[in-house]
Amino acid sequence: MLSRRFLVIATVLVLAMATVGFTWSQWPSADVGQSVHKNHNERLKEVADEVPEFGGLFLSDDGSTLNVYLIADETDQGKREDTQSAVEDLLGVESGLRLNVLKGSYTMNQLSTWYDQMRGGGIWDQSGVVATDLQETENKLHVAVLNEDDIDGVYAFLDGQGIPRDAVIVVVEE
Repeated sequence: MLSRRFLVIATVLVLAMATVGFTWSQWPSADVGQSVHKNHNERLKEVADEVPEFGGLFLSDDGSTLNVYLIADETDQGKREDTQSAVEDLLGVESGLRLNVLKGSYTMNQLSTWYDQMRGGGIWDQSGVVATDLQETENKLHVAVLNEDDIDGVYAFLDGQGIPRDAVIVVVEE
């Protein structure tokens, strides 16, 4: 009885250690997130170079529709087909997704430039700033602050950077 119990415990310990070892070996390095993010941004810039009217894209919640912001007339069927083709080619998106073209206010190049300018100009030095993002689902930049009192200061900073207020959403987030 004692040897059987020992065998069961030893087997469980060996399996547990093997699982932990495998999991640890599969743990992503700190550089993975940055390289994936950089790769994604580089692809978006390639699309923007190919389609200057491109303002960003995002997949629908159910994964069936590719929503693409364009500055050009979203009803132009030729432009829609060119955009779909360019996006699919450059991003390696599976064909068969339904394309939903949305009227954007800003190009990806504009948003990327303002995003870099905002981050390089000292957005993190502004009171209460906790997050920044280029929000493709909104075709705008996104800044999160801790308190409502911080919002005016962030907008004043953005005005000083020459970034249009309409291009930025500043929200309070915990």
